[in-house]
Amino acid sequence: MLAGPDGAVHGRGESPFPSRAGSGEKGRFEQDPQAWVLALREAIAPALQSADAARVAAVGVTSTSGTLCALDGDCRPLMPAIMYSDRRSTEEAAEVQQAGAGLSVRLGYRFSSSFGLPKILWLKRHRPDLYARARWFVSPTDYVIGWLTGSWGRSDQTNVLKFGYDLLEGRWPPFIEEELGLRGLT
Repeated sequence: MLAGPDGAVHGRGESPFPSRAGSGEKGRFEQDPQAWVLALREAIAPALQSADAARVAAVGVTSTSGTLCALDGDCRPLMPAIMYSDRRSTEEAAEVQQAGAGLSVRLGYRFSSSFGLPKILWLKRHRPDLYARARWFVSPTDYVIGWLTGSWGRSDQTNVLKFGYDLLEGRWPPFIEEELGLRGLT
């Protein structure tokens, strides 16, 4: 949707993409990050048909914050994204909760399998080949922003809250590397 400073809508575009359950196993949900890009491309054209593209001043992107996209050094997805609703990292979530109990209490939540951090720990343990090749672990928002701008990484702290970022201290807590042995986040 294209909107002006006054909130008036000047253009709309929409393109659904298929969700994909994982390997048929109960509780696994994945999506292909490339499908997000294709849907975005298809949605942009009709949105711009009734608007002046030269006047677009900003773009906003939002997504599910617990979804994990593992990217290689060229910022290509190494695998389908593990969706926030995927429960394969339930055991790892209990370990993350124990290691990050102090952070959990301060921020008022419990780490669960809907968070990205347990998914990264799951990847390290169950797909060490992909974990070793990963350069970035990002949210869908940051994947789409990277695709749009060519600037890869993390856009802001709210997109990494479920990856274990300490919003109160404005930093990555040491337990991620020291107790969980995870790299590539800090």
